[in-house]
Amino acid sequence: MLDLFKKIYEQDELKVKINKDNILFSEKENKEYYITVQYTENEFERFYDSEKSKNLISFFDELKKNKADIQKNTSLIICLKLISIQEIPLSLKNIIFSVEEDEYFFRKYVIIYTENSTKNIELNKNIKEQLHEIIKREDMMKQYQKNCYFSEEFFLAMQLFVKLPFIVYEGDAGQFIPVEDKLEKAIKINDLECIYDKVINFKEELKDDKSEYISKLTDAFLAEKKDNNILNDFFNDFERIE
Repeated sequence: MLDLFKKIYEQDELKVKINKDNILFSEKENKEYYITVQYTENEFERFYDSEKSKNLISFFDELKKNKADIQKNTSLIICLKLISIQEIPLSLKNIIFSVEEDEYFFRKYVIIYTENSTKNIELNKNIKEQLHEIIKREDMMKQYQKNCYFSEEFFLAMQLFVKLPFIVYEGDAGQFIPVEDKLEKAIKINDLECIYDKVINFKEELKDDKSEYISKLTDAFLAEKKDNNILNDFFNDFERIE
């Protein structure tokens, strides 16, 4: 997987080097920095105290000595290799979420892959073009919407396009139907227009003070001592859509 990223960086004309601990470092005109590391499932389960993570922090500390802006302009890309993506344990999903949401040091992106994810990608050809070809295959998106794990190769390509800022989809946006349009179509097919209209009207009524209302409502739900007046008003108002 590191070879794949190394090739992507090189094709984007980034400076690339890899150290003795197999940490891949790339930079773009001293403005954007990317650290790419490969983890096994066992290593990732001990992410915060694993030897690999300690080496990573040491490597980053060395970089900071010569690059003053690296603290705020660095992204860590973690390539997490699994045996299968069909049944990812909830505990592992929680760790992935925790790592990606952790703002300490730098932005973090976890890319899940398997042995089969990259077997058809040729390193001697343009990688981004091959990723686009994977995404554009007929009916692949429909299958993905039904089961995002149906294809290890497609799942990898989707992650790269969705998560990474330097891999951007450049196809025909017209072939993708917005979620709102799909929802409205499904509502009409199932003869639910009446409820839909009431929900929209209710939403419009809240628009003027929406931010303040949602903030108070959230506080009311999360507070140890509940604000029953706000909660009762919410449920009473929402009954209007029934």
